[in-house]
Amino acid sequence: QRQLARLRETTVLCLHQRQHFLVAGTTCGLIAVFTPFSSLATPLLRFDTGCSAIYDLASHGDLLIAATDIGVVAYAWPTILEAVAAPEVEPSAAPEPAFEFCIPPPALRKVARPIAEANGLAVDAVADAVWVAGGDGDAYCLDLSTGKGKKKGLGLGSVVGRTGAGGGG
Repeated sequence: QRQLARLRETTVLCLHQRQHFLVAGTTCGLIAVFTPFSSLATPLLRFDTGCSAIYDLASHGDLLIAATDIGVVAYAWPTILEAVAAPEVEPSAAPEPAFEFCIPPPALRKVARPIAEANGLAVDAVADAVWVAGGDGDAYCLDLSTGKGKKKGLGLGSVVGRTGAGGGG
C-alpha cells in the first residue's frame, strides 16, 4: 500500500511506443511501467532506482533513460521486459543499469556551482545521443551506445531546467 502511495508522487511520464508501455518516474526515485490501454491503478512493474528523485524520462531504441538527482541512469528495455513477464507483489529490485553517468562533483570543477543533478533530457535520435541538462548549469552530451560523455556545453551561467521532452523509440 505504501509503495502504491509513492506512485502518487509521479512527476514525469514517457512512452515506449514499440511495446506500448507508459513509464512513470516519481519524486521518490520509483519507476513504474504501465500498459496504457488497461488499468493505470496497478503497474505491471515498479522498481526503486536508488535515487531520491527522477526529473525526466526518455525512451530511445532499447533504452529507458532517467535523469535523476544523482545523474543519468539507463536501463535496457529487454531487461525491463523480462521483469514485466514475472511481476511481483512488492517492488522489484532495480534491473542492472545499462550505464550510469554522474555529473562531476563541484570539487573537481574550477567554479563551485549548485548540485550536479540531471534535470532534463533531450534525445538526438540521428546521433544516437542524449543531451543532459545538469543542475550545475552545464549541458552534457552522452553517446547512447557507450554511456560515455561526447561533449560538454559550458558557460550556460545558471541552473539549466528541462531541455526538451524525451524522444520516442
